[in-house]
Amino acid sequence: MKAVLIRWAKRIALFAVVVALSVAGTLIWAWSKSFDKTPVELTVAVPGANAEAQRAVFPDRVRREFPVGSSEQSMTGVLKTEGFSQVDWGGATGTEHQAVRHEHHLVCSITFSVRWRATADGRISAINGEGPSDACL
Repeated sequence: MKAVLIRWAKRIALFAVVVALSVAGTLIWAWSKSFDKTPVELTVAVPGANAEAQRAVFPDRVRREFPVGSSEQSMTGVLKTEGFSQVDWGGATGTEHQAVRHEHHLVCSITFSVRWRATADGRISAINGEGPSDACL
């Protein structure tokens, strides 16, 4: 009977070690992901502003940086440089395009999105920024 208890105790201890290592590995991975992307000029937070104010700042920055009438090619170059990924590179003229950027912070993933339309001659005809929107554990 004592041998059976010892055997079960060893199995439970082994299971606990595996769980502990899994949790530690996940935490280390999440911590390392927090360094994946730091904010860039378009996405950097305004010191002291609350979440609602932050969500108002990004669209204003996007419209100020890429006003209607400016070059779509120039804008997409800047967005690529700042780590945005366009969902539809090379989409049809006149359709809405979107580029997104994900910033990973310890237990949150923060997403910024830029949506725009362009004319046949490559000029921005409408633009808007959305974010930050976050998904946290």
